[in-house]
Amino acid sequence: MCKKHKKGKDGKHPGGRPRWEVTPEMLEEIIKLNSMHCTVQEIADWYGISRDTYYERMKDNKEFSDAVKKARVDGKFSLRRWQWKAAQDGNITMQIFLGKQPDILGQTDKCIVIERDETNKPRPLENMTDEELLEDAGMDEQW
Repeated sequence: MCKKHKKGKDGKHPGGRPRWEVTPEMLEEIIKLNSMHCTVQEIADWYGISRDTYYERMKDNKEFSDAVKKARVDGKFSLRRWQWKAAQDGNITMQIFLGKQPDILGQTDKCIVIERDETNKPRPLENMTDEELLEDAGMDEQW
């Protein structure tokens, strides 16, 4: 402790804000907030503390740190479960979204470039054979 700071009445602390400790009730709420992937800033604002204080508790309180990490993983699993259920229930948008995820099917949108004639007008599709359409789309080898 600096010599210029006097000890408090208890002989330990020079004053200022009391140390922010995570109570069991707070931990339960913080777990919920983390499972919803609230930002550290949002959680810190909720409790009236700084982000630095939040991170300090993460460092020096293993139970708190482990619970936060697990809550964030659980939140991801829950969201994925709901997305998967929506896709199974026929939500086409979700089926497409999940299909595009690299760790699932890795499907992508294909951009088809249409040939242009000498006047730079698009070549009419109705005048192209199936083979020409596939070749133009870069899909001739896949089919």
